[in-house]
Amino acid sequence: MSRPGYERERDLANERRIAKTLAERYGVMVTKLSAANYKLDWVVWDVQTKFPGMVGHLRAFAELKCRNTTRNQYKYYMLSLAKWERLLDMSEKHDKPSLLYVEFTDGLYYLPVTNGYVLAMGERKPNRDEYDLEPMAFVLSSGFLPVEKAAIHGSRETTSA
Repeated sequence: MSRPGYERERDLANERRIAKTLAERYGVMVTKLSAANYKLDWVVWDVQTKFPGMVGHLRAFAELKCRNTTRNQYKYYMLSLAKWERLLDMSEKHDKPSLLYVEFTDGLYYLPVTNGYVLAMGERKPNRDEYDLEPMAFVLSSGFLPVEKAAIHGSRETTSA
């Protein structure tokens, strides 16, 4: 049985708002990708034309989230291990950073996606279906940095957004 999609229009509207904020803040394009083709949500790029057909230089892969909690309400932030691994894999294969942006109630924050996570079973509450209990990547909430103090760079080693 394939899992139904749970991304609601409200979720997409929140992601688009975050993408617009990042685009305005950094002077870049933030584009939603086809989940069927890429298995990740967003890409950050800037407009550069060096070759015919090239419209921009890819700067980073990204996941955009909106949460109804403060950044430090919970010690850990959890993200599906499958999504974390896709971001990490793209980063390693293409030498571009993967960044997790989360708009908490106290601001917009980012975290570079790295191997620094705790692997454990996690569960979304309330459950939507039997797949809401799954392996998760848990990262310290205190590791998120405010977007206001960041700059997007093209190097995977960069810890800035």
